[in-house]
Amino acid sequence: MYSIGDFSRITGITAKALRHYHEIDLLIPDKIDEINNYRFYSENQIETAIMIAELKEVDFSLKQIREIIERIKEGKDLKKFLDTQKEKLSKEIENYTAKIKRLGKIVNEKKGAAMNNIDLTVQEKDIPDILIAYIRYQGRYKEIGPLFGKLGRACNVNICGPALALYYDNEYKEEGATFEAAMPIKAKIDKEGIKVRELKGGRAITLIHKGPYENIGTSYKKIIDYMSNKKIKPTIPSREVYLKGPGFIFKNPKKYITEIQFLI
Repeated sequence: MYSIGDFSRITGITAKALRHYHEIDLLIPDKIDEINNYRFYSENQIETAIMIAELKEVDFSLKQIREIIERIKEGKDLKKFLDTQKEKLSKEIENYTAKIKRLGKIVNEKKGAAMNNIDLTVQEKDIPDILIAYIRYQGRYKEIGPLFGKLGRACNVNICGPALALYYDNEYKEEGATFEAAMPIKAKIDKEGIKVRELKGGRAITLIHKGPYENIGTSYKKIIDYMSNKKIKPTIPSREVYLKGPGFIFKNPKKYITEIQFLI
């Protein structure tokens, strides 16, 4: 069973949205604690949650999504619903090309299969202290790119390792997420808008994610399951270390390598 925070991180759906989906009977938690009303979700609800997120992304209303999910449960044909939405998106093809591709994935692929990545191996290891230059930010996750650009220009030859991000929320957030973009550096720098500190290391639960960032929920599921089974409580912030990604020799997202780290 997953807490609403862990389920949010795995599926990329905010805890606020999950509560709303419960209220409208779109996605009902598998278990609700009778004392404190905490919501818990089962593993077999992950695929449904991802389907809801994907359909919402291509502008289906929650009412339509509920009907689609009911049709899936009843084994009915979804062609009418999907074709109608595809025609709508095609009218604004320049702005909605990415959404049409997403729709094609919903029709032709089983998204849930991605959750069964058996190549991921969770490890426990010691992480050393490092000196970092960093920028703290509150906003959308995708806005971290320009922060790395600013850090790269400021630190230049002083950089001594891969870029990393530190995340201070216990759940996925569409808006107002708190995070830091950071670069390991050899020596302190004095640049406007950039702070420097020693980032403490320690014992950590880690996992290597291979591939595009949009599929990283698969890896978070693996590492969250491991910590849950071991009854391990991670600390905040969690970290993502970008071993290979944009700006490196391998620019193909399929070759990106990201290490997820939870200190314990």
